Amino acid sequence: MPQQSQSQRLEKLLVDQIDLTTAQNLVGQLADIQCQSTILELLDELGEISSKIQGEAISALGELARRGCLDSVVPWLDLGITLAQATGALGLRYFKESPTILGFLGETLQRNELLAQVLELADGPTESAPQCAYEWLKVLPQLSQDHSREDMQQWASLGMELASWNYVLGNEFFRESPAIARAIPLEGAKDWIGFGMKLMVQNSFGKPDYVGTLEFFRTSPSLFGEITELEVKRRIIDLGSNLADRSPEQAIVFLAEAPSILARLPSQEWKIRVLKFGLLIVDQDPEAALTYFRRVPEVLGLQGPSEDTTVFDAWFSQGMEALEYSLDAGRAFFALETRQACAVVEEALSGVSLRQVARSLKMFAMALCGQEVTLEPLPVSGALSDQKVVTTNSERAQMSRKNLTIYLPLIMKRSLTQEGNRRWYSVMVAHEVGHVEFGTYRVSHEVLQRVALNAKARYTKPDNTQDQAIQTLGDLFRVYPQSRIIRDVWEIVEDARIDFLLKQEYPGLQEDLAILTKEAIQTRTLSHGMTAREIVLDALLLYFSGLTKDDFSRPGLQAVIDEVWAIARTILRPTATVDDGIELADRLYQELEARIGTFVQDPDEDRREDLSEETSVSEAGQQHEAAEHLEDDYQPVLKWEFRGVLNPDHIEAEDQQTSEPQSRGQQSGGGLSEGMEGRTSGRQQHSPAVSSQASPDPQNPLFGASPLQQW
Repeated sequence: MPQQSQSQRLEKLLVDQIDLTTAQNLVGQLADIQCQSTILELLDELGEISSKIQGEAISALGELARRGCLDSVVPWLDLGITLAQATGALGLRYFKESPTILGFLGETLQRNELLAQVLELADGPTESAPQCAYEWLKVLPQLSQDHSREDMQQWASLGMELASWNYVLGNEFFRESPAIARAIPLEGAKDWIGFGMKLMVQNSFGKPDYVGTLEFFRTSPSLFGEITELEVKRRIIDLGSNLADRSPEQAIVFLAEAPSILARLPSQEWKIRVLKFGLLIVDQDPEAALTYFRRVPEVLGLQGPSEDTTVFDAWFSQGMEALEYSLDAGRAFFALETRQACAVVEEALSGVSLRQVARSLKMFAMALCGQEVTLEPLPVSGALSDQKVVTTNSERAQMSRKNLTIYLPLIMKRSLTQEGNRRWYSVMVAHEVGHVEFGTYRVSHEVLQRVALNAKARYTKPDNTQDQAIQTLGDLFRVYPQSRIIRDVWEIVEDARIDFLLKQEYPGLQEDLAILTKEAIQTRTLSHGMTAREIVLDALLLYFSGLTKDDFSRPGLQAVIDEVWAIARTILRPTATVDDGIELADRLYQELEARIGTFVQDPDEDRREDLSEETSVSEAGQQHEAAEHLEDDYQPVLKWEFRGVLNPDHIEAEDQQTSEPQSRGQQSGGGLSEGMEGRTSGRQQHSPAVSSQASPDPQNPLFGASPLQQW
């Protein structure tokens, strides 16, 4: 047929579906690439299949040209004919959606190669081949960015092999293949598919239920994506596949929990080791394997960052022996629910685990305060922020006042003996419960506002118009130029008050407190780089612990220490309350300010001490070489480790009605004025003056009958 006749015929065919201008432009572009005759043949073939599909293809030619993909028009039409021969609906979808897809397939050569690959899949022997090939075409823009053509060919072959067995699964595999290819290495894809195939179960009609496998294809890539090590992924697939052979439900649970559990293990070597050993347990009991996997981070956490496998090996070997004896015994052992399991771990660690003593400690705490108390292990990092608990890197106990939960070290290894480690747990719990029983969290709103008002009058500049509301103890401390110092002073006083009252109310604790205090005492000198303020506060801590100046001395500052101690010791009386401690801390802060130096608030609010010789060195400081360190940053005083973390931001003021019982306690006991020496500020006139010599009636103690006595 003459060339002119081909152009005219093609134009006539196009005009039936698109406007004349667009048709003429298309005919011209097709003439440039010398494929008009081929296009006519392919369009005629489409017309024989369905005139509607032919019209959709002609309409799509304009979009194909606008996207610069007209060079691929021949393989594009060829693939469309193959799909249309399979089903008309598929052919219509293809011509509607494919121009957009082709626009993301790169240059002409790459685009044509990919279309040829899809055409090869569509010509497969199975009935589902065209549909699967079209699903593959839709995901090619994502896959072609990160994978070579050879890799994509292998992924496509895997999908077609799966589709030949089950069309639904094969189709889902192609849809999810971009996510799968990102998360699963190509060499492990067959094993991964095998894992998913084992999740099929029979429904109530005895037919295969593919829901588990479909969900596996959809969700497991995101779970595997959280794991970076290829060898670890392979081990997860092996363990999960073995679990699925015995219990598909357990395998699904294992896969869902695996990323978070493995993230808590210290190294890749440990992850591989844990998964490898898990295969041995799966052969015995799938449920025990899942229990083992959940408890592994806890066991490894007990031994710390060490690569030593002694603890893990002892626990695993004993657990396997228990499993051979009884499945229930093995499950309980790996769950750390038996005394034997805890004893094995403790023996390997030379410590005491919280799990073994939690029950007795909980009963002990409830007996002390008469309230339901929960005991939990300290989190690894930052897990308690939503519960208003300060988390640190230390092993100090922490209290969540909101739900009355005490967080303790998972394993106690501070003593060489088990008795000593149990003592540490008991004293930690007693001290934290003491804060609840003796009112640390029941601060009077009146006292808080009064102390804050006086502090603002002393330290706030006249031109400072900002007036921050004082709702918590932390708000009060931020009024002071050196909030870290006032916080340390208050913590020392409050902890001393709690320990004193514990000894008064529960004489049985006196020996344990004395033993741990003696173990914890670390006398320090100027070789530690301590400033004068730190030396005085450190001395207060030692004095409250039972030492005297006969046991240690601080030359040059001893006179200041003696005077400050005479004031601080007034908190050691049975009627002392948390409000007394706050007012006493304010008084001690002023004494330090007057006797050692002046605190100057930094204009940049960095809260650093300005302790230059001209403005801040007191007479006592001038006589001591500690004055050389006064300009250094203040370092918080190291507290005894059995005393927990106190966060003043979580101690809120109570209204007058709530704090009334504590106010009655103040009226029946001593105030701050008794026994105090030195200067007295105006704020202290509000404190009730009662003799500190008054002894409470032992039959009617201030804080009510002991819960132990009530019990």
